Amino acid sequence: MSCEKPVTPEEARQYIEEHGSGPQATHVYRTVAQCTPTSSDSGGGCTVLQCPNGEPGSLYSLEESPIQADPRIWTHIAFVCLESADELQTISAADVAREFKRLTWPAARMTIQPPDGETLVNLPTIFFTNDTSTQTQTVTLLGQTVEIEATPAEWTWHWATPGDDGTPDDRQPFTTADPGSPHPNATVTHAYTRADATVRHDSTSPTPDSSASTTAPGKTSRDPHRQRRPPEPPRPRSTPTLVRDTPTSSP
Repeated sequence: MSCEKPVTPEEARQYIEEHGSGPQATHVYRTVAQCTPTSSDSGGGCTVLQCPNGEPGSLYSLEESPIQADPRIWTHIAFVCLESADELQTISAADVAREFKRLTWPAARMTIQPPDGETLVNLPTIFFTNDTSTQTQTVTLLGQTVEIEATPAEWTWHWATPGDDGTPDDRQPFTTADPGSPHPNATVTHAYTRADATVRHDSTSPTPDSSASTTAPGKTSRDPHRQRRPPEPPRPRSTPTLVRDTPTSSP
């Protein structure tokens, strides 16, 4: 048995996360059980070594290979005591959520009726988006290729933003689980009460510990006029889901 002191599973996992996750991943990883050959009378094979000093688990070698290497070029990094061979590369919900926050997701395109966002006071202005489809991105997590799926689940609408000409009611955020619908089946609307006010419509898309928003200028009037600039897209809140993980290597 090697005299090299095994690292802890936490230390090994941290090393894999640093070098085998995200867009800057440089290596893939595997664990190889350490064993001693059995006698020929027992049909060959080997007996897996137990961890030294009474530590729980079996002894494994953590190995890495450059992610672009084909065939793989495996190099020993450290010994580690594990309960199972895949313990270090089991992807958790927290791993998926952390990577989801790092990713950039496409913004939804917002539509405002009347056209271009200029509206009459005391009449409902309609807001909606048709971009409600599920989005999928492929990433590297713990040395494995993973698909993360995001489905829009919630939208927060801001009829005006601080500093605009709108009223306090205009600046009150409105959250829905509905992306809205066009006339005559509108489900997300807001009535402005102040004439000749210029406001910026805003829709936020917070993910855990982060948020993103876009603004679209608009104007209220006693007469319908077209807005000079089209609205920009909001971002919906999305729920990350791990679709599948495909190991990029095998022991």
